[in-house]
Amino acid sequence: MRVACIVNNVHHRRFPLIDEERGVVWSNCVFDMDGTVAQIKLNTDEVADMSSFSGRASSIHVTEAIRIENNLIRRVEMIGTGVPYHFNSSWGPGLSGK
Repeated sequence: MRVACIVNNVHHRRFPLIDEERGVVWSNCVFDMDGTVAQIKLNTDEVADMSSFSGRASSIHVTEAIRIENNLIRRVEMIGTGVPYHFNSSWGPGLSGK
């Protein structure tokens, strides 16, 4: 069993809204999955079957709302849509330059 994260690369990171007073960050990015991870170990020690993603490379174009409290991430709400592998976001290259 290979224990790993299914996301192999994150790129086109952008943070269009940072509200320090409310502790909220809005982000956009692309998650790449190269299709090599068939199982992942969860923090509950359970093993999740990721075989439906295994064998094919794909990406997810993601937008997230992140809640920050006491300089720690407390909650993340994410929505995303499947896109071709290593999709170049229409938002531009963002902070990483990739």
